[in-house]
Amino acid sequence: ADGAEVVRQHPADDGVFTYIFMPRAQVKPAVYLLGRGAKKDQLEPLAYTDQGGYYRVSHVLGHAADRLVLKLDKQTVDITREGR
Repeated sequence: ADGAEVVRQHPADDGVFTYIFMPRAQVKPAVYLLGRGAKKDQLEPLAYTDQGGYYRVSHVLGHAADRLVLKLDKQTVDITREGR
């Protein structure tokens, strides 16, 4: 991504979707859920739509251990419920 940097973002949710606000100039990383239990430490791709200034992700961070991961090339940024 030619030196582009993924910036940590704080999520919001409406009980159905999680919203991750992204600066318009920022590069657009993919969104994953970091697995728990049997899938611990595995990145599971999540469905999301790019709404321009934010992502609408089809997952709500309901559990304190839930973690979304924004990934661009080898760069990753974690997003947790506590980050709100």
